Amino acid sequence: MLTIASVHDFFALLTCVTGVSIAGLAVLRLLMRFTRLDNRAEHIYIIILGITISFWVLISLVGGSRTILPLWEWSALLLMVFGITWSTIYASTKVIPTLENNRVVFIILAILSIIVLSELFLFAGRAPLWSIVASLAVGLVFIGNAILLTKAAFTIQDGLFKLAALSLCLLSIGYLGDIIFRSGLSSPFWQLTITVSLLLFVLTMGLLGLDNAYLQSMYFMNQKIEEARQELAAQTENIEDVVISLARTIDAKDKYTEGHTERVSQYAVFLGERLGLTERKLETLRIGALIHDLGKIGIDLSILNKPGHLTEEEFEEIKLHPALGQQICSPLKALQEVGDIIRHHHERLDGSGYPDGLRDEEISQNARIVAVVDVFDALTTERSYRKALSPEEALCIMREEAAQGQLDSRIVQEFESMLYDLGVTT
Repeated sequence: MLTIASVHDFFALLTCVTGVSIAGLAVLRLLMRFTRLDNRAEHIYIIILGITISFWVLISLVGGSRTILPLWEWSALLLMVFGITWSTIYASTKVIPTLENNRVVFIILAILSIIVLSELFLFAGRAPLWSIVASLAVGLVFIGNAILLTKAAFTIQDGLFKLAALSLCLLSIGYLGDIIFRSGLSSPFWQLTITVSLLLFVLTMGLLGLDNAYLQSMYFMNQKIEEARQELAAQTENIEDVVISLARTIDAKDKYTEGHTERVSQYAVFLGERLGLTERKLETLRIGALIHDLGKIGIDLSILNKPGHLTEEEFEEIKLHPALGQQICSPLKALQEVGDIIRHHHERLDGSGYPDGLRDEEISQNARIVAVVDVFDALTTERSYRKALSPEEALCIMREEAAQGQLDSRIVQEFESMLYDLGVTT
């Protein structure tokens, strides 16, 4: 029956609960979706470490301690030695190359492990002297683990590593002291040293393992994000080439508006920055402004390049270009966000625009920005039927349209301030 009769019993129970809790936490993290990118070995060694230490402490708490351990207690001890050794080797070899710097330690650990295994499988407690030798071998295994972890701790100068190494040193001292110096200090002292050092070890190694698993998860996640970012950058570069080609095609088709798309795009981005648009919205604005007249590709050249005023029928055909432009872009997923700008840059706040007759807030901010810049560039560009207006004359007309409720007055005012700051107007 399990009873808490001493300080040692309390720490033993605390160690057991801590080990099981850390193992349980590792199991949960192993099963949860967000850890699929983790190195699973991190979680597995934590699970094994927590369970094996808890198992041995629980058995020693229930069965008591003896100089010559019975078979069932040797089995628990062997499992704990395995758990501690694996976790130590796993953690330390991530810092120090396995074969180059630790060859001697590994050979000694292998020999000692053979001695411990022989007690379990060959003698099973029937040879008292060999049982003592095997017990000493366990202590030496702990010392070997302590050496490995200490080297790793001082290599990377990590506080948790140093604490774990210290706990292994205390474990080695406590275990060997319990065997060699029983006639001196009382056995409970050494047992308490062993239990406290195990508690410290399972805590620090558990934290190290879970932290490493989390950091490794973040590392792999960041790798995936970087790969996605690079892929997106490559796609964006390809889209950029397509957009520029489309813009040049539009300009080449309408000889009176050569350079119009580039100017509208530049002015729109400058204006968007002053209006506090996010980077994402600015990029959408830039691309949308570059190809806002994309639909003109579907308009007859004789209408686009007509030297005089357009007839009512011809103007109705011109009014089709925003909807045509959106239809051209709609199959391209990367250009779907700019479809709103292409379709609505001729809409007006009073509902007098085309193609949908939208009003006020129905028109997006990006579409309103392009509408203002588009009007300005159209007014200041020479046409076959009129000369180009000066920037001041164009702004005067735009202020009137804003007063009539067609253009966004706030955007027109900000645009006027921007042109003044750029030295376009005086």
